[in-house]
Amino acid sequence: MKTQRTIKFRVWDEKYKCWVKNSFLLYPEDEIKIQGRILTQFTGLTDKNGKEIYEGDIVKFELKNKIYEVIYYEGHPCFMFLPIDIGPNLMEFFLTVNFSDFIPNHFQTKEYEILGNIFENSELLNEKI
Repeated sequence: MKTQRTIKFRVWDEKYKCWVKNSFLLYPEDEIKIQGRILTQFTGLTDKNGKEIYEGDIVKFELKNKIYEVIYYEGHPCFMFLPIDIGPNLMEFFLTVNFSDFIPNHFQTKEYEILGNIFENSELLNEKI
């Protein structure tokens, strides 16, 4: 029998600009947004340092020397590592991309390192490598 991945979430509080510790999620996602909180899901992957990778994390891929934002793409549905340098042409990117290049697997994540996240370190989205 195949082992299923762990389902975890973390919650960002937009008002207080911090992660909500030990929160019990008993509300629908729409209710959480109304309260000014953002729910992010664990991808089931860890970086080269063993840190859990969540939606909204900003990671660096050592082999390609590129920085990515971790997103959940409902159109495919999967977690993807989206290059931060794609610019404003997001739709064009999704129409022309080979998705397998941006869907990490367990072995590839040993080459990734979490640099921060879009909530606490949004300046990383402007990084040029």
